[in-house]
Formats: sequence, structure tokens, C-alpha cells
Amino acid sequence: MHGESSEEVVQSLVSGWLAHYPKPEIIIPDNASSFASAYFHEFVLAQGIRLHFPPEKKPWSHGIVEAAGKHVKHVATTI
Repeated sequence: MHGESSEEVVQSLVSGWLAHYPKPEIIIPDNASSFASAYFHEFVLAQGIRLHFPPEKKPWSHGIVEAAGKHVKHVATTI
């Protein structure tokens, strides 16, 4: 199993999001090491984007948002 590196995350953010959409005001990543690295933080903060992480002791709080998105996709597909 291969986990993404911080460099890969930054490259994906630049080529996938920032190249096509407006710069977000805030990013809420999960607690993966690639998102928690100094490299990722420095890049995001240099772009003027704020970072906000879910509480460390409550990773399920981020899962609630992901589950809601999955539910919306399921309903849209069914319709």
C-alpha cells in the first residue's frame, strides 16, 4: 500500500484544484501525515489559505462530513 507524500498532495492541489477553480479560503484536511507535514503547511499558508484540522481525539467528526457527501451522491445517482 502506498500513501501519498506531501509533495504529491501539493502537486495535486496545484494542478487539480488551483489550476481550474478559485483559491479556497480554508482547507480542512484529515489528520494524515502528508497533510500534517511542514511542507504542506508552508505551501498552503504561502498561498494565503487557512488550515483547520478536525480535533485529534475526535477523528469521527471529519467522517460525518464525508458520510453526508456520500449520502448526497447516492441520492443524486438514484434520482
